[in-house]
Amino acid sequence: MLRSSMLAALTSTVLLSASCAESPLVDERTVHQVPVLDGLRLELRLDQTAILVGDSATITIRLQNENPTAVTINFSSGCQILPYIETAAGTIQYPGGGAWGCTQALTSLEVPANGSVTRTLLVRGAASPDERNGAALVRGQYRAYALLDGIRSQQQLRSPTISFEIR
Repeated sequence: MLRSSMLAALTSTVLLSASCAESPLVDERTVHQVPVLDGLRLELRLDQTAILVGDSATITIRLQNENPTAVTINFSSGCQILPYIETAAGTIQYPGGGAWGCTQALTSLEVPANGSVTRTLLVRGAASPDERNGAALVRGQYRAYALLDGIRSQQQLRSPTISFEIR
């Protein structure tokens, strides 16, 4: 029964509008179906959807706790909130090599009651593939999303996907 309610929570969505005042990370540049699991919601925001070569933009990832008590998430590695950027064809460009290398140390993350934890990633427009260190991307269409492992129900929480372009 508990397992099926957790699965229902994973598949249910909260619809948010672009004018939603209580969530500053949700606007017209954000996909508006945000999955909720165990009272946790993972949101993504990009401060601009067209990035010129030589310029940069910030991806903000927010893990929101909608519970009235703090939530501690235990992880089996040093990886916690993981951003990904892929091409329109689905090839992962960030992190380099397509996967995160994580320490084997057990870690935990506490998200305050009715609060959030925020991470950011700087994305740069690069002129050539030789400049592609970190989150530097060449011209093209991309999608960004984030994953959170270690949820209490042992499910994985994925943020909505945001599309953007390097020009």
